Amino acid sequence: MKKTVKILSVLCFMIFVPMGSFALFDFNLYGGIPFAGQYDDCNQKFFAKNSVWGASGHLNTDFLGLLQLGLGGFYQKPTATYKAPGASSFGDDFTVRRTMVGIDAYAQLEIPLLPFCPYLRVNTAAWNKVEGDIDSKTENFKRHGVGVGLLFTILPVPGLARIQLFAEYDYEFGKEDGIKVRQNNLFLGVRADIL
Repeated sequence: MKKTVKILSVLCFMIFVPMGSFALFDFNLYGGIPFAGQYDDCNQKFFAKNSVWGASGHLNTDFLGLLQLGLGGFYQKPTATYKAPGASSFGDDFTVRRTMVGIDAYAQLEIPLLPFCPYLRVNTAAWNKVEGDIDSKTENFKRHGVGVGLLFTILPVPGLARIQLFAEYDYEFGKEDGIKVRQNNLFLGVRADIL
């Protein structure tokens, strides 16, 4: 009986786990809104001129067909407007535009028979250019992000590629010229997996 259970378990694992279904490369385009951010002691205005868009790509591998791991890079361009409290050296409202390029990694869980895949993403901005209504500056490795999201496959092309939509919550943190910065983002995007 124990031997039969073991054999059935192995067969179920081989049938229901999509071995080799991971993407060798993936490319992502996304956009969204930053919200509830802080620049020093200044809070972000919610529906001002806030936007964020970006792109990323990864070289991928998988672990037992259940966990897809990717390492690559990202380019991101957020804009946020902040409201200064009372008398501030920044004035009343000020806008900060950033251009970030950096290292991006993610882990995606492939759950058989479910229409979505959850993932975790982490990144660090190797280069971060800050400009706008504040002094322009460029800093390296001082801005970081952590995101969680869901991927939905909308167009599978067997043996070649798959197109997916994704939604992600992203939390960014770090320092810019010694000033503590935090940012929450909501992203919607499209991803192409090259199998």
